[in-house]
Amino acid sequence: MLYRERQYTSDMSSQQWEIIRPLLSRQREGPGRPPELDLRRVADAIFCLDRTGCQWKNLPKDYPNFNSVYYYYGKWRDDGTWQRINEALRWQERERQGRAAEPLSKRPSLLIAKASRPPGPTASGAMTLARKSRAASGT
Repeated sequence: MLYRERQYTSDMSSQQWEIIRPLLSRQREGPGRPPELDLRRVADAIFCLDRTGCQWKNLPKDYPNFNSVYYYYGKWRDDGTWQRINEALRWQERERQGRAAEPLSKRPSLLIAKASRPPGPTASGAMTLARKSRAASGT
């Protein structure tokens, strides 16, 4: 499908679209006609709403109907699509920077090690001064 030139600053580039396209689900639950909307335009509309903060009903007319956009927004929110997109983009960016795809704090072996540490004062907790009550401070 040919795609027109970018019109809004929130629209995705072709390279960005190629990254998230496989992560967007097109299947519809239940009976009804198969979806005919261009999911790229739907995603661009959601990014426009996010960037500009406009109301759903004030979505520019270049995008699909706001009801359709809202349907896909809720569907992708509920089925974890936005979470998968975020993780994929994070992994890609970390690899681009030459870092491990998953940060050390997310690795299970480190989480177990942290959980098994005995509780004790931390550096920030040791430096906190005790607060005086209002009666003791004279205010």
